[in-house]
Amino acid sequence: MQLIDRARNILLTPKTEWPLIEAEPTSIAQLFKGYVMPFAALYAVMAFFRMSIIGYAFWRIPLLSRVVYALVDFGLALLGVYLLGLIVDGLAPSFAGQRNQRQAMKTVGYAFTSSAVASVFGLLPRVGPLLQLLAGLYGIYLLYLGLPSMMRNPQEKSAGYTAVVVVCTILVFIVLGLLASVTGGITGHGPLARLQGFQNL
Repeated sequence: MQLIDRARNILLTPKTEWPLIEAEPTSIAQLFKGYVMPFAALYAVMAFFRMSIIGYAFWRIPLLSRVVYALVDFGLALLGVYLLGLIVDGLAPSFAGQRNQRQAMKTVGYAFTSSAVASVFGLLPRVGPLLQLLAGLYGIYLLYLGLPSMMRNPQEKSAGYTAVVVVCTILVFIVLGLLASVTGGITGHGPLARLQGFQNL
């Protein structure tokens, strides 16, 4: 229930939730085990069903490859959150913020919520991508709201901070996309594994 309550609050009342998150002594391990991993698993499961139900151009990926892709999605989502947390932490002084790796991981992990939850929209063949895009934009807004509370940067620098993090996110996903394509090549099946949910962060 704590997981559901936190997700609901960060999505519906982020302005009041971020200060509460900032004050919590949650460790990085606790964050990943109790929050990031369940939502990364949700994304991976949704990716599995998306490949099972929708497929690619009316072609269904073999079951073994679907499982492999889902595991890759799960692993790369976790890796993506961790790498972006390091980036948020490293960029903090450039925007008059305070470096704090634990708070940076919390910032990325909770901002990831909207995209992870929106992974269920991937099952909708027409409006799904649009809804996921909107969720991704909302994730950027969550990040913008969270940075001043979590990284202690001045509010007026949040727009620039957020923009740089988004650019870094794109670069990270280029690298993760290459890793996913290598995995797809190893399995010998079909199109590249995708990271749609996290790409929308």
